[in-house]
Amino acid sequence: MIGVPLKPPLGVGSECRNSKGSGCHVGYLRFNTYPRHPSFIARTVFVKNNNVEDACRLINRVLGKDGILEQYRLTRYYEKPFQTRRRVNHEKCKAIYNEDMERKIQFVLRKNRHEPFPGCH
Repeated sequence: MIGVPLKPPLGVGSECRNSKGSGCHVGYLRFNTYPRHPSFIARTVFVKNNNVEDACRLINRVLGKDGILEQYRLTRYYEKPFQTRRRVNHEKCKAIYNEDMERKIQFVLRKNRHEPFPGCH
């Protein structure tokens, strides 16, 4: 196969062995493989074995973790200024509550405490 020469990855030798034992050149992109450009990889979800449901689940998870779905939900309709203030204040209060609760949970889960049963007399 004809390949396009690319720079070899750092820390990788010039040759490798595949499962059949034949050598291959690291740093050559074969035409039958997918492009390795970061902008292509960042925007692509591959469908394996024609399993579209898993691909949809994966893309929903990625979009959710990146906050894109929440941003879409917030900008879908106009949010009045008083609603924005209420939402932001609620998010701040929730973050403070979650931080305090996490601190309390970590305190209770510690094994070496001065008082093994806090709050019980």
